[in-house]
Amino acid sequence: MASTTEETIPKDDDAFDDTSYDEAIFSDYDFDNYAALGGRPRSRSLYSSLRPLVYITRRVPQRGLDVLMSRCNISQWDSEEAVPRGELLQCVHGVHGILCLPSDVIDHDVLEAAGPNLRAVATLSEDTSHIDMEECVRRNIQVLCCPPPDVSAQADLTVALILLTLRSVAKGRQQNDHLIHQTTCDMFAMTEGKPVDFTSAWWSSLIQRKTFGVYGMTSLGVAVACRLRQLGANDVIISDFGGNASSNEETKEFLSNANQQGIQHVSRERFFELADVVCVCGSQAATQNDAVFDQGAFKDMKSGVILVNSDSGNALNYMALYEALRDGEICAAGLNTCNQSAVPFQYPLQGLKNCVFMPQTQENGYDLRHKTTAVMATNLLNALKESLQVL
Repeated sequence: MASTTEETIPKDDDAFDDTSYDEAIFSDYDFDNYAALGGRPRSRSLYSSLRPLVYITRRVPQRGLDVLMSRCNISQWDSEEAVPRGELLQCVHGVHGILCLPSDVIDHDVLEAAGPNLRAVATLSEDTSHIDMEECVRRNIQVLCCPPPDVSAQADLTVALILLTLRSVAKGRQQNDHLIHQTTCDMFAMTEGKPVDFTSAWWSSLIQRKTFGVYGMTSLGVAVACRLRQLGANDVIISDFGGNASSNEETKEFLSNANQQGIQHVSRERFFELADVVCVCGSQAATQNDAVFDQGAFKDMKSGVILVNSDSGNALNYMALYEALRDGEICAAGLNTCNQSAVPFQYPLQGLKNCVFMPQTQENGYDLRHKTTAVMATNLLNALKESLQVL
């Protein structure tokens, strides 16, 4: 049972010199010097009445905690699962800063529960749709987010995940039918960097004869759709039904670019009716706290559909996805885990043969999460320092 914990550190006034520790912490947060000092926070100011209080909504890497604990008191929901709503409303009372994840909704109720002391909200995501930005501006609360990723690289990864999922589905079907075919060699040749015959029957059945549906009229969505067209996909459709986003100028620009590339914009009903492969690439909607791809959406999709998720937001209900994969409502799914937050239901999903995860080394994932958390903790600390002028 997860619980909210408060981080405390034993006092040891003679452990080391405070001045040298201050230099280590605030010299661009040099973690090598910090480790050289024994990785211990200074003891005297830890218990000062001027130390701000930061609430962390999830279990995060220790590197970010070390940065915050050097100057702040910390209250944390000690679990990989999202903090319950009631717990969140209770524990943010009186805090000066909040460090949250995309699955945590920071709305008017949370900001009201925090009270007038709240000065900054930091999210471990480039997306701020889960934060009530208008209310934060009204209350003069600074919102900090991760820098946006490179769209081109993210689109390349998404297309690679689509091909990997399609390959896994084709390979699984061949194994089930006990068939040995030349297409098996073609599939492995693609992953080994060898040239693939794009005129082959295998490539035609893999790409050209399928209808690809891209959800999300965003930069990533349009980039993925264009890459699919370049690979030879004849039918690529795009839609965004997470909110009323079709009226703004940015969406009209996306639609204009999509039409020039031969990408058709369709409604929700036509999207589920036509798409053989559904790729989730975010949403243009201002707020999207409720999952768009839930149990009802999976039932509306055509039989044998393949779903690929490259969205770090809340568009996908993972519990409903697990049930749909388990019960055969959808054929297969590909998930991109190269982000800061853990995939909900990851371990049950890994036990399914029809669920594919983006390959990555544990070292890269470990390093990315730790670096991102340390950077955002540093930014949050600097924001509190400027606002409170007591750190």
